[in-house]
Amino acid sequence: MLTLAVIKSSGWTGPRPGDVLSISGDVPQVLGRSSDADIHIDHPKLSRAHAWFAHDINGWFIEDLKSKNGTKLNGRELVERVHLEEGDLLRFASYMFRVMSIEVSESLAEETAMDKRDALLSANS
Repeated sequence: MLTLAVIKSSGWTGPRPGDVLSISGDVPQVLGRSSDADIHIDHPKLSRAHAWFAHDINGWFIEDLKSKNGTKLNGRELVERVHLEEGDLLRFASYMFRVMSIEVSESLAEETAMDKRDALLSANS
């Protein structure tokens, strides 16, 4: 399970400062503006499928899905998949999250994660 705390948000609908998001399961979780997104945040500067969270045997990671406005990790633009660490700061548009805790289950197959990633990337192209 990956636990994120909301530390900054906008006036749009979605999580508010102090909210905690728990991401779990054996399938990647997509954050985006689409109502189909696993983590739905209705904000005009978020892409429909903005970024995704998944885990492998080495831990949880995040990857930007070629979003128009990008994703930042600790103030730097994400350009590739990056493993997360407790305390990391994630920024999507005017939303900021802190990684609070990370637990890894070894049951997620890398192939499943990559298949979903490839489908999402082609949808954003």
